[in-house]
Amino acid sequence: MEDSILSRIRMITKYRDLLRIIVVSNLKEKYMGSVLGYFWSLLEPLLTMLVYLFVFSIVVRFKVENYPVFLLTGILSWNFFQMSTTTAVSSLTRNYNLIRKVKMPREIFPLADVISRMIEFILSLAVLFIFIIYYKINLTGNLVFFPCILILQFFFIYGINLFLSNLNVLFRDVQRLQSVFMRFWFYATPVIYPAAKVPESIRDIYMLNPMAVVVESYRAVLLGNSFPDFHYIIEAVAITALIYFSGIYFFIKNERVMLKFI
Repeated sequence: MEDSILSRIRMITKYRDLLRIIVVSNLKEKYMGSVLGYFWSLLEPLLTMLVYLFVFSIVVRFKVENYPVFLLTGILSWNFFQMSTTTAVSSLTRNYNLIRKVKMPREIFPLADVISRMIEFILSLAVLFIFIIYYKINLTGNLVFFPCILILQFFFIYGINLFLSNLNVLFRDVQRLQSVFMRFWFYATPVIYPAAKVPESIRDIYMLNPMAVVVESYRAVLLGNSFPDFHYIIEAVAITALIYFSGIYFFIKNERVMLKFI
C-alpha cells in the first residue's frame, strides 16, 4: 500500500541522522580539491554582481538606490534557487547505488541538496551584511520576517525538486531542459531590476512567480524596501503549498516506476 503524504513527511524525521550525513557529504564533495574551498560560494556571486553592475549601472545607467546591495541581494537569493534545482534534479540518478541497496524515503536526496544550498545561502549573507554596513543601510524591524521568507523559498524549491528529480530518472533530458528554462526564469524574476519596473498591465501575472515575491521580500527584510502587496504574498504561499504537496504526491505515485528506471 502506498504511503500517505503525511506518513512520508513523518518518515523523513526518523531518518534525520542520515539526512545530516548526506548534507555534510554534499558540502564536502562540492569543495573537495578546491584551493579556495567554501570561499568560492562567496566569490562567485560577487563576480556575477560586478558583471551586472558594470552592464546596468555604467553601460545602461540603470538608476536604483544602493544598486550594488540591491543587486547582490537578488543574486544570492536567486543562486539558492538555481543551485538547488541544478543539483537536486540529478539527486536520484547520482545516488542510485544507495537507493537500490538501502530502504529509506528516497525524497531525502533532493531534500539534502536543498538543505546544503540553503546552508551556503545563509553563510553567504555575511558578505551582504558587509555591503549593508558599507552603504550605511539601517536594518529595520522587518528583519524578524527573514525566517518566514526563507521557509517559503525552501518549500517552494523542495516542491519543484521533487518533480524534477523524479522526472529526470524517467526522462534524462529533464536536466538539460531545466538548465535552459532557468535562464528564462532568471529574467522573469526581479534579480537585476525592481519589480516596480514591470508594467502594471502585466504585474499581477508577473507576481504569480513565487520567486519574484521571495526576492522582493528579502529586499524588504534586509534593505528596508517595501514588501510586495499582501495579496501577492498570499498567492505565493498558496502556490508554494500547492507545489510542495503535489510534489510529494507525484513523487510517491511514481516511485515504483522510478525504481525500475534508475
